[in-house]
Amino acid sequence: MRSLIKKEIVTRASQRVPTTAIGSCKTDGGVEWEVSFEDLSNGGCRVDDPDIKLALGSYVSLAIAGTGPHKAEVAWRQGDRVGLEFLRPLPPRVFKHLAAEEWELANHAHATDSTGLPVRRMI
Repeated sequence: MRSLIKKEIVTRASQRVPTTAIGSCKTDGGVEWEVSFEDLSNGGCRVDDPDIKLALGSYVSLAIAGTGPHKAEVAWRQGDRVGLEFLRPLPPRVFKHLAAEEWELANHAHATDSTGLPVRRMI
């Protein structure tokens, strides 16, 4: 007899790239610490959290290589590894420069991007 093993296929909405970006993570409670980003996509990122500060479903504010704040939700946890999903995808120019590890260009792109401006209501 053959045993059937059901494989779960995980598809991602956006391309992930490895990165050496450094930044910070701040919880809604105000606890802030430095993090190293392991990979990055325009929809989220992965960080290590050995002190288990991030609970599944909690919200954080991230600074990534001088850009931010980027609001994110803790989407998954596997041991010390945590996946964060951005509440608003990174703007394409910002992601392009972060993926290429062009930190100053990413910071400039973030500072000049108008898509992240707060809006009270559309009229």
